[in-house]
Amino acid sequence: MFFDFHCHILYGVDDGPASPSGMFEMVKSAYFCGIRKIIVTPHCNPQLFGFSPERLNEVYAELTEYCKSKFPDLEIYKGAELFAYTRFPGPISENLPVFIADGKKVLTEFLPDSDFRFVSELVTTLISAGITPVIAHIERYRLLSKNNVIALKKLGAVITLNASFFCKTGFFRRAKFLRLINEGIIDMVASDAHRPEDYGIYSDCYDFLVKKSGRQKADQLFYMNAARLFGDPS
Repeated sequence: MFFDFHCHILYGVDDGPASPSGMFEMVKSAYFCGIRKIIVTPHCNPQLFGFSPERLNEVYAELTEYCKSKFPDLEIYKGAELFAYTRFPGPISENLPVFIADGKKVLTEFLPDSDFRFVSELVTTLISAGITPVIAHIERYRLLSKNNVIALKKLGAVITLNASFFCKTGFFRRAKFLRLINEGIIDMVASDAHRPEDYGIYSDCYDFLVKKSGRQKADQLFYMNAARLFGDPS
């Protein structure tokens, strides 16, 4: 069983599916690859996408109704992927619904060329405000060294990696992030799904990590750590 805490499955709100049928196809793919808990995380990026809480709630309600009828054991929660281009993102101070499952945790992404100073200052500010930053796709920030990532984790950030990374990168970078996984620095692996086929990649990544790091580690990355972080009782 998997816990998908980062995906773009809601239609017509960002660069995910454009129609209800596209959203439903994504849900089917997620379910049949073994996912039983999903946090929907549409982009909250005022420079690229509009962010309408009303629209989010409308499509989220449509998705949950569909899942109740087709996949009653699939649990759906609300969140967002917050683009942090300032040291304290405006949507938080504006009280937009960016927190995951209504808790004080936020999935946060940065510009690819963000340096350690910027990221660490943001993480420190969020932690000081009682907010846990869940850093999306750590592999994209090429200016961050291994020691930088360790420092962010020590500050209180949750470190996540996209499953697709292992399918798209070369041997040496893949080996680097496998070491981070085996040393317990990476907390969770995300689908970051935008289309149905992304869940095939997600499932393939799980199988890959079972072979490379063992089933216990893979289960932690794909379910147990997310369930613990988001207060799942099971």
